[in-house]
Amino acid sequence: MGESFFVQREDCTGKKGIHPLVQLVSCFRILSYGDCSDRSDEYLQISETVASELFKEFCRLVVKFLSTNYLNRCRMRYRQQAERALNYQPLK
Repeated sequence: MGESFFVQREDCTGKKGIHPLVQLVSCFRILSYGDCSDRSDEYLQISETVASELFKEFCRLVVKFLSTNYLNRCRMRYRQQAERALNYQPLK
């Protein structure tokens, strides 16, 4: 998949698919506004499944291309603190 995922393709009848800008708008709306993937059906005419797959692939591409320069690596001490915070369960 990768970079070819955000490309406009034709189906077997020759009908053009979703434009790449619409695909990216869907991803940005999910990311910035916290929209559910099914809300893009009303606004952008993209199904919930397609919007979800687009967002997952967008996140994979961001990590692939930007992780070495811009995304912080979690040090062991901070990783342990994060795991402890995520596993925290208050006494009932």
